[in-house]
Amino acid sequence: MPRTEAATVFLICGRGAMVDAAPERAASVEGNDMTEILEITTLRPAPGLAVADFIAANDDINEYLKRQPGFLWRRIVERDDGTIVDIVAYDDLAHAERGAAGITGEMAGSPVHAAIDHGTVDWQLTRVLQHVE
Repeated sequence: MPRTEAATVFLICGRGAMVDAAPERAASVEGNDMTEILEITTLRPAPGLAVADFIAANDDINEYLKRQPGFLWRRIVERDDGTIVDIVAYDDLAHAERGAAGITGEMAGSPVHAAIDHGTVDWQLTRVLQHVE
C-alpha cells in the first residue's frame, strides 16, 4: 500500500464560493463549465529559515492575492520532509497567469522572495478535473 504523506495546514486565505454541481455535489471538466485553476508551488525555506518565517513573509502577498480578479483561495501546507506546498486557486487560466506573473513582477520587492530557497522551487498551473464537497 503506498504511503500517504501527512501535511499540516498553516494558512488559509480566500474569498469566493466554489461551484456546487449537484447532484452528488461534484464537478468535473467533462460535462460542465468548471475551469478552476490551481497554481501549485513546492519549495523549501531559504537556508536558516523555517516554515513560520516563510509564512510571516507572505503578508503582502496575501493582500496582493485578495485584490486579484478571479482569486478564490490559498492554502500553504508543510510536508513531513519540510517541503512547503503553496496552492492558490483561481477561477480561470487567464486570471491565474496574471496573478502569478504579479508575484515576480509587481510584488518583486516582497520579503517572501528572500524566504525561499529558489533552487528548490517547482511551479505549475493545473486545471482542476474534479471538485467534491
